[in-house]
Amino acid sequence: MLPRDVYRAFNQAGNPLSGAYTPPKNDIIALLEYILDGLVAAGGDPGAIQSLRDQISFRPNPSIINLDRRTMFAARVGRAAAAAGIRRSRWIVVDDSTSRGVGDSGIGPWIYYVGRMMGAAGYPVTCNGWLGNGGNVSATFDPRIVFGNGWSGTNTPTVGGYLIVGFAGGTGAFTYTPLERVNTFEIIFTANASTGSVLVQIDDEPPVTVNTARSGGDQVFTQAFNTATLGYHTIRLYGVSGSAVYFVGMNAYDRNVKAIDVFSSGSSGSKASDWIVNQSPWSPLQLISQLDADQIIVGLGINDAGAIDNGQLTAATYQSQITTITQAAGANASVLLKTAIPSNPSAVSVQSMTAVAAAQYNVAKSLGVPLIDIQYMMGGPNGFGLNSQFGIMFDALHGNGACYWDVARNVYAAVGL
Repeated sequence: MLPRDVYRAFNQAGNPLSGAYTPPKNDIIALLEYILDGLVAAGGDPGAIQSLRDQISFRPNPSIINLDRRTMFAARVGRAAAAAGIRRSRWIVVDDSTSRGVGDSGIGPWIYYVGRMMGAAGYPVTCNGWLGNGGNVSATFDPRIVFGNGWSGTNTPTVGGYLIVGFAGGTGAFTYTPLERVNTFEIIFTANASTGSVLVQIDDEPPVTVNTARSGGDQVFTQAFNTATLGYHTIRLYGVSGSAVYFVGMNAYDRNVKAIDVFSSGSSGSKASDWIVNQSPWSPLQLISQLDADQIIVGLGINDAGAIDNGQLTAATYQSQITTITQAAGANASVLLKTAIPSNPSAVSVQSMTAVAAAQYNVAKSLGVPLIDIQYMMGGPNGFGLNSQFGIMFDALHGNGACYWDVARNVYAAVGL
């Protein structure tokens, strides 16, 4: 039933859109939007019409819940601020290898595809950011990144996997070559009184030595490195002191354009338990709320479902962990929960995939945050066979590029862009 005030106002306006495109009658949200557009065309009060518009949700799809302009406020403000040239905005994910691009390529995680869709819609966007070592997949799966001799991942958890470490005496450099034209690189370092120095060089320009040691205990800091020209550049890091140098990740962009910076931050093999580590400022649970993100998309589930199958986890514990992550992520950002793509039942049982999705629904309803059920959209927990027939699965757990593009398209539509 149409809200009486909208219906009455539309009739009083004399149906100003008569003869124009009529939305499907079974799409009540599209119908309401159509009516409100008619009120605008009829010269109705803009403030009152916007108030009515704000009271309807974006989509009446059972696979998308709690999604409205209020639950996405921080993300909306961030997009608007970037589009207006006021400040930069950040989008990051809390997820596993399916958000790192495994099955497609390290430069093809679905969150980057969402960024490219935003860019095509006219928003200023970069897709150069990344966090963590991807759970030890970056070195072999992201061609933009090269771990030279003396550089490696660690076993210290952070957002996106584990910290990266470099030592003096190594004969190689850690290098990063973004695929977009940039003139600024940012490195997120971790520090304490004993961390070492690193030599940072952009292309063949004079190098800069950075002493990462800081007094005052464990901390995280970001340092920018600029080059004069906008172009395709490579940044190189060399360890130059006896103490190790650690960092979380990097970003690169055109500093003359305020943009939405999209980060690849999935961690291969990770479960919710890996993201609630809270021992230091660079631990996932602490850092997730300190990254100045406007939009955080929380996935996870495939590896947790496997842990349930193996008797290592219960659905109730998983739900508690996702609650903790969502609350931390939502401290300063809009949060969108996302269920996992269906896995091969021979690898992860349908029962466990159903259980983790149900737990995410419970968290969404309890905390009032939006959720998009990708699993439902891809045929449900038993949808792997159908998706394989369509040729969009890479292996038993991961989609391929077409799959991730479809995930991105649904996320893009869900967030109201």
